[in-house]
Amino acid sequence: MSQSREESVRPPGTSPLEAAETADHAANHAMRWWILAVLGVAQLMVILDNTVVNIALPTAQHALGFSNADRQWVVTAYALAFAVTDALAQEARSDFGLCENVQADES
Repeated sequence: MSQSREESVRPPGTSPLEAAETADHAANHAMRWWILAVLGVAQLMVILDNTVVNIALPTAQHALGFSNADRQWVVTAYALAFAVTDALAQEARSDFGLCENVQADES
């Protein structure tokens, strides 16, 4: 009765598939803090970008001579352009295979 090397590494009573899923879960758990940090920085950049636009807009409003109502349209158009560009960039990443589909764990 000899055990294969694979059977001796994994805990008794687990299949090779369960052992692989456990290893994947551990790797995903380690990466989740990096992912959270990247998402936090990305959100910070969006907020800073919007803040810069809103701070610079009164000066642009005075220089270009448009009203407060028009200024709100500029802010809305800027946010809409950002959202459309973000959606198009995500689609391009998907088309070129630069992102993987994320699926919920069905357990």
